[in-house]
Amino acid sequence: MGRCGLHACLSYKAWSAKPSTEQQAESISRARIFFTAILVSLSNPKVILVNMMLLPVYISADKPLATQAVTILCTGAFISFSVYASYAFFASKFITRLKSKAANSVVASIYASAAGALAMVNR
Repeated sequence: MGRCGLHACLSYKAWSAKPSTEQQAESISRARIFFTAILVSLSNPKVILVNMMLLPVYISADKPLATQAVTILCTGAFISFSVYASYAFFASKFITRLKSKAANSVVASIYASAAGALAMVNR
C-alpha cells in the first residue's frame, strides 16, 4: 500500500473512531507507559545518529572525559525534561477537547488532505 493509501486508511480509521474514555486510558499502567516511552526514545535511530554527529564536537581531548560526559548528559536531560514537561502540561489543558468526535474529524480531514495531496503529486 502506497503512502496515499496509508493516509486514506488512517483518515477512515480516525473518522470512524469513537472518542476515547477514561476507562481506556486507565487500563494501561503508568509504569508500562513510562518504560515503553523510554524504550522508544532510546532506540530512535535519528537520535542516535544526531548524538554520534554532535557529541564529538563538544568533547575536548585535553579535559576529563567523565566531567564532560556528566555535563552533556545533565544538559540533555534538562532540555528533554523541559520539552516533554511542556507537552504534558499543554496536553493536560486540552485533554477534554482532544477526546471528542470533532477532534477525530479534524485528524481525519488532515489525513484525507494528505492522501489527496500525495495522489496529486504521484500522478
